[in-house]
Amino acid sequence: IEIIFIIICSLILTNKIIKINFLIKLLIVLNILIAFESLFIYQKYNFENLKFIFFFRFILFAIIISYIFSLKKKIFKNLIILLVIIFVTLFLDSILQFSSGKNIFGLVTENHYRVSSFFGDEYILGSYVGRMMPILISSVYFFINKKRTDKIILFILILSLLLCLISGDRSSLIFPIVSLLIFSLIDFHKKKITLFIFSIFCLGIIFTSNTINQRYINQSLDGSFYNNKLIYISPSHHNYAVVSLNMFKEKKFFGHGFKSFRKLCEKERFHGKTIETVPKCSTHSHNYYLQFLSENGLFNFAILLIIFIYVTIKLIKLIYDNFSKNLKRSKSLIFAYAGVFISL
Repeated sequence: IEIIFIIICSLILTNKIIKINFLIKLLIVLNILIAFESLFIYQKYNFENLKFIFFFRFILFAIIISYIFSLKKKIFKNLIILLVIIFVTLFLDSILQFSSGKNIFGLVTENHYRVSSFFGDEYILGSYVGRMMPILISSVYFFINKKRTDKIILFILILSLLLCLISGDRSSLIFPIVSLLIFSLIDFHKKKITLFIFSIFCLGIIFTSNTINQRYINQSLDGSFYNNKLIYISPSHHNYAVVSLNMFKEKKFFGHGFKSFRKLCEKERFHGKTIETVPKCSTHSHNYYLQFLSENGLFNFAILLIIFIYVTIKLIKLIYDNFSKNLKRSKSLIFAYAGVFISL
């Protein structure tokens, strides 16, 4: 309530007309649908479910942050410095924990193949770095007007890839890899030798480190098969996916409601075609799209799909325009949209 009050007051006092783009409009429509469904379709009036009505606070928060940055562009330069300090600190601390088992504060990683650094028992290091990296690269392109820009960005990419590698978070690796591919598409003729050396360097780390090799290659291959049959990621991931699809089949259009997976996954009627000896229940589906289909149905999923298509088209257009115009702002927008694209 306090956040919403501050945001609305800020917008009123500044008397600023906020431009609402197509993406924001889609998110507002999705928010209205979610609020309507929570009240009239799911008919769940307890506090846990009614709070979904206030999802629009995230949209307002994004708008006001955008507005503040447009007023004071120096904030972005401070953001760049801050993020670089965070990335370097995380890297040094993660290397220490990766090699000795403890970080600078003595936090021990319980999983031999995962590094969490300052995040403790939450293994979100890779996810944090992967999602912050496109914001940092976008800011560097927009605000640093120097010949060394590409070297700074390559340094950020190397740091991010190494952090994601030692974090053990396999899904977060997609962020630096796709970002690296996009980076190579921009002025490829200048970067191909550097990128070739960089690729060899990364492959060398993967195949020479037993811990990384075990996590990314051996565990991935072993988990993809059960009783000599190909399954989805791992036995537990496979079960979560099957339960999600079974839930979706029961209520295709509007789903079972937010956070319903964690409650309904225990029901026997959703256990058809699952692996019997493996857990079938968790707090979520471990897949955004399957969770969205099971909890929110096709109606809301269509809007999510439109958002994804819109961001994809925008990203492709920006990359294409960069080839012909080579604009600095275009490069900044490419990575801004790339961060959203990879997340989706």
